[in-house]
Amino acid sequence: EHDGSSRNRRTAVKPWVYSVTKEPDRSSSMLDEFLHLMIMMITELPSPIAADKSDYLNQAKSRLRREVVHRLVSGPKTHGDLAEIRHGLPIQDNEALAEEGKLVNPIDA
Repeated sequence: EHDGSSRNRRTAVKPWVYSVTKEPDRSSSMLDEFLHLMIMMITELPSPIAADKSDYLNQAKSRLRREVVHRLVSGPKTHGDLAEIRHGLPIQDNEALAEEGKLVNPIDA
């Protein structure tokens, strides 16, 4: 015995198969955007606590490099624009990087 209600139950939209769009290209684009968001969130996790001073210095260098790359990707920058990056870094990073700079070039730092 087949009535209309059994067919409606089979074709009813289930919450776990809900799709915002029926267009395959749009679904693919949305999936790409979701994966990009997940990658960004995972790579933006905070660094683990540094075990020692050299480990902290490496993390500070990594944060500085990341900020420089982000600034440069947005377009051409002057030396002054790049020098302002230090204002966005934690104080401890600035202190650790300044100490390292003094070792490399005592006159400059």
